[in-house]
Amino acid sequence: MRLSKGDTASARRALQKINWKKSEDPEVILLLSRLYRAEKTIVGRLKSQQLLEEALSAFPEDLRIHLELGKTYYEQTFYPDAERCFYMALGDETTACDAHHCLAVNYFRKWKRNQQFTDELERAADHYEEATGCAPADLTWAIERAMCCYCLGDTSLSAELCKEIISQDPTVTKALFILGVIAYGQHRYEESEQAFRQALLHLPEEEMETFLDIAILLPTAERIEYEQASKADRLRMRKLFWFARDPDPTTPVNERYLEHIGRMFLADLHYSTDQPRLRGWETQRGKAIIKFGWPSRINRTLARVTTNVIDGWAEFWTYGAEVGDWQLVFVDEFLNGNSIVPREPAYEHMAQMLVNSAASSSYEPGAVDIPGAFDIVSFRNNTLSGAVYLAARVDADSLLRSLKSDALESYLIRGVFFDSSWNERMRFADTLSGPDLMPIGELDDKWLYAIKDVQLPFDQYQVSCALEDPFGETRRIFKGTVTSRRFLSDSLTLSDVLVYRDQKSHPDAPSFERNGRTFVPNPGHLIEEGERLSVYFEIYNLVQYQSSSEYEVSYTIFEHPEELEEGGWLWLARGLKWLAGIEEQQTPSIIQTATRRSFETPANELMAINIDPLEAGRYILKVSVFDKFSGEVAAVSTVFTKGIWEIEPY
Repeated sequence: MRLSKGDTASARRALQKINWKKSEDPEVILLLSRLYRAEKTIVGRLKSQQLLEEALSAFPEDLRIHLELGKTYYEQTFYPDAERCFYMALGDETTACDAHHCLAVNYFRKWKRNQQFTDELERAADHYEEATGCAPADLTWAIERAMCCYCLGDTSLSAELCKEIISQDPTVTKALFILGVIAYGQHRYEESEQAFRQALLHLPEEEMETFLDIAILLPTAERIEYEQASKADRLRMRKLFWFARDPDPTTPVNERYLEHIGRMFLADLHYSTDQPRLRGWETQRGKAIIKFGWPSRINRTLARVTTNVIDGWAEFWTYGAEVGDWQLVFVDEFLNGNSIVPREPAYEHMAQMLVNSAASSSYEPGAVDIPGAFDIVSFRNNTLSGAVYLAARVDADSLLRSLKSDALESYLIRGVFFDSSWNERMRFADTLSGPDLMPIGELDDKWLYAIKDVQLPFDQYQVSCALEDPFGETRRIFKGTVTSRRFLSDSLTLSDVLVYRDQKSHPDAPSFERNGRTFVPNPGHLIEEGERLSVYFEIYNLVQYQSSSEYEVSYTIFEHPEELEEGGWLWLARGLKWLAGIEEQQTPSIIQTATRRSFETPANELMAINIDPLEAGRYILKVSVFDKFSGEVAAVSTVFTKGIWEIEPY
């Protein structure tokens, strides 16, 4: 009665008053020994041990006492004695089921200690099979068996067990995590995402936060900034972190994020320890898995590896080319399963690497990444929303070399927009086709273009766009930023600068219309020799006098600074607005000015600039407008390249 009410202390005192030696039934001993062991103290375990060892002399044939004594030994880390007792308990059907489970747990623990010999793992799997066979309703044992099978490499049986567990209880998080890890390994990313999402939802809040936290992935300086940020800022930083590392944000899942969740679970599965009690992600080996993934090889030995006469299991982890071909060393000095980097000066850089280095990914996309170029420009449509034009192109020669098919009748364009708070605001997917796409043999020396225009409220957007063939063999991912917040202002404002091509020279190229004009976009802003730099932009909030406005416009071209060349075409996508003041440090290469009178609202500018005097290379075009009636000045910049330029994937 007292136990049913949770009053273990009173129950223990009552049982201690009973003289079990006069009884022929050792049930009192078994119950009291469990209560002692449940105290989770050294004294409690010693009392349990003394009671059971004394009882064993009185009831040597009672295998229940052997089983309980084995459990007590196990908690005291007397593992050989515990194993002997568990094997004794196999001799009676009343204790065999529990004994099989205890032996399975013990062998799994022994395997985890060094993870070198699969025979221990195979023994664990055999005992788990016996245990779950006689206790099929015990889902805890079932998930332990599923984890053992996964570590043994039997993913089919592990998945089958987990699905059966989920059918009985959909909240078993470990089963969901295993299904997610298996699906990820088989490139079934949407299934993996669904399983991980369900698992995280059923975790305790603190543990879920551990899985979602990115502090472990950041180098020191960024980690300090992240940890000092407010909760709202940390959430925003997480979204930015995962967007920047998403191999293809246009798909429903983030493969790199899934990789991280899987690594967190596997680090806990492989490297959690009981003595000391640590979760896998708290151990150094677990942190290495989470940060760098699984090494290309692990060499294990029982040897001396340091100068201070420290012996123990030593593990040499070698990482391959994906993270630079380097090594980590871990030593289990106390043979408790918690291997750490040796505390020696010669190994200090390894310990620092685990703390200070940024995380890396071993994700390999299934499609070939082909060269391409991307452009994003924004205009104001009305007082509430703007138009964003996306233009992308991929190199047909690279497409021909990579594509296994002999015809290309269509290709796909996908895109996604995130607002300044990193909330998804829009997603699109279209199939594009055209007569110039088939047969593919005629695509030599051409570009495949894609154009998309969308209407969005004024804000700053992170944009990702993907061009992909319908066979999933080749792909090009583009990322960039576009802002239209400035259109909320009542002051003089300019749109982005659209760099376009002459339609007469490119009659078959795809185009779009804006204010009654047709434009052939020029993704990459590559101006060929002898070609003029053709640009278009719009001017908003000009002050009118007698139904017209008057302004001065200037076009200034500077050489591109050397230190920005590593920025790649992400700078182009961002518009390089911050380069508006670069003329303070550089002498212009070309300056053109003109005075305009406009009766249109908004006004717009078309200009074809002669850049023949320029040598081949990268340049910055700055456009400035001076409103003669208000005295306001507005400017915007973009980047272009003159001459032949090989586009490199970023």
